[in-house]
Amino acid sequence: MPACFKLNALLFYGAMCLTWTVFSFQPSHQSNPDLSVSELQEKAIGHARRAEADKATELIEAYLVKTGDLTFINDHLFFQIRNSEEYQHLKQKYDPEWNPLIILYILIAFLGIYTSIVMQFFRNDQSKPAALLASFVLTLAVLIIYLSLHLANMFYYVPEFLYLAGPLPFLLGPLLYFYFKSSWTNHELKFWELLHLIPTIFTALYLWPDINDSPSAKFVALHDHGEVLLPSESAIFIMIAQCSSLGIYGLLLFLMKQERQKHRLIKGLGVGWWNQHLITLYLFIVATFAIPSLLLARLERYEVFVHALVWSLCSVIVFLSVRFQLKPELMKQHDYGARSVFTPKYERTGLPRSYSIELKNQLLRLLQKDKIYAQPNISLDDLAKLLDVTRYHASQVINEHFNMSFFELINSYRIKEAMSLMRHSNVADFKFSEIAFQTGFSSRATFNKQFKYYTQQTPTEFCQSMINSKNKAS
Repeated sequence: MPACFKLNALLFYGAMCLTWTVFSFQPSHQSNPDLSVSELQEKAIGHARRAEADKATELIEAYLVKTGDLTFINDHLFFQIRNSEEYQHLKQKYDPEWNPLIILYILIAFLGIYTSIVMQFFRNDQSKPAALLASFVLTLAVLIIYLSLHLANMFYYVPEFLYLAGPLPFLLGPLLYFYFKSSWTNHELKFWELLHLIPTIFTALYLWPDINDSPSAKFVALHDHGEVLLPSESAIFIMIAQCSSLGIYGLLLFLMKQERQKHRLIKGLGVGWWNQHLITLYLFIVATFAIPSLLLARLERYEVFVHALVWSLCSVIVFLSVRFQLKPELMKQHDYGARSVFTPKYERTGLPRSYSIELKNQLLRLLQKDKIYAQPNISLDDLAKLLDVTRYHASQVINEHFNMSFFELINSYRIKEAMSLMRHSNVADFKFSEIAFQTGFSSRATFNKQFKYYTQQTPTEFCQSMINSKNKAS
């Protein structure tokens, strides 16, 4: 049975389990107070005039539950009790809690919205990965705004937005999974793959009665259960389902990455570092989502975990936004000759295919015969001069024929040369510093770092493995 079929079967089974989990729990609502609005208003003001703070605040809260009118909490109307503990506690419950950190979250969210728009305009019609990545960033931005409103205690003022973002966490995994699948391979998304969206659609249908509820009913829910992000009766189960969905796609992304590494001559060769970082940041989101999901039932206040979740979402937006603004071409480096994320690679550059192949052969001679990689300060400009082409065409040849960046290509040859020197030298004569400088590295530390990146071993571990192999052979 093909591995991709097994993965999709696992995903479909997980989607069904998540759907069953979400739909197993139904919300309920409480009834409103019996007194009319005018009676509540008059009685609250009357008790305040008599300095009966406890009774006045009780009636004020009943009025708020019935109307949602927070302007009623007015120090001028209740100046007789404004210094009382009960009235101050009531004000604190409903007051917005804006601070510089939450404002920073909002700014990062708008940065994400801006980046997603620019990505859409930057791409062309043949680049689906760009649309998927832009949608992923936009979803992150909306989630950040939603969680920021929660942290700022703002849902009492805009209860109509309550529960709107409930289905969005189910979108993060599929969007990133589709993005990597379409950018790492020549994969065309099939219609049946919309099954990945089943948890998102079903959760939206389940939450629709709550989402479509009146602002006053949502205010009642906020009053009864605190400022919650989901219907209180099923919040923990929906969060566990969201966390499970994120975790399943994290596993799928990891397996996809491992599968591609098996086909490399040296592990790590040709993998865009920023793609690896993006997967790591996604797993950070999974971790920060998992903690409150697993502990929510035992926590009275979990704002610290919400802050951690927002930080993880912000880190992904900042990472993608900065890399896209500074060097969008970095996002075009993908495994196995995958097409460009945003635009077809080097379209209309004026470099004929036959000449490109000739340049590739020249480059191979420079690497294999002249060993230009042994020059510590070799640069792309130097290579372009040796090939007698522009810097841009030199980069095109490397990317098209080797599926790597310039420095990935140079370092891969340096590491292969270092491994060859170690294999054909006496173990007792190993001097890693000499090998590092001989193969073109500027320092021992850089050599060690790159050696482990490409081989998943330190130089010492590689030598020890050779010794063990020779001992077994003898």
